[in-house]
Amino acid sequence: MTPSPSIDWPACIITAFNFVGTKNVAASGRASFAMIEMHRFAVAKINSGLPNHSHGYVWNDSVLLLSYNTTPALTRLAVLQELSEFKRA
Repeated sequence: MTPSPSIDWPACIITAFNFVGTKNVAASGRASFAMIEMHRFAVAKINSGLPNHSHGYVWNDSVLLLSYNTTPALTRLAVLQELSEFKRA
């Protein structure tokens, strides 16, 4: 089914983070441990520490964040700063 052209999708910022190299250490069990820790951290951060984001999803070695704060430019900057802090942590 093709979406109707009259549907307006809201502007949003979609960000995906992915652990690099988990496949290489999967056999040792280190990848599983790292993904569990990342999952705990990301869920806690999504639930309480990302006020500029509307939704967050975590699966395997990835995190997806969604923000509808796209205007004005200073709001976008706040979203990007929040993402930068999240990635550093």
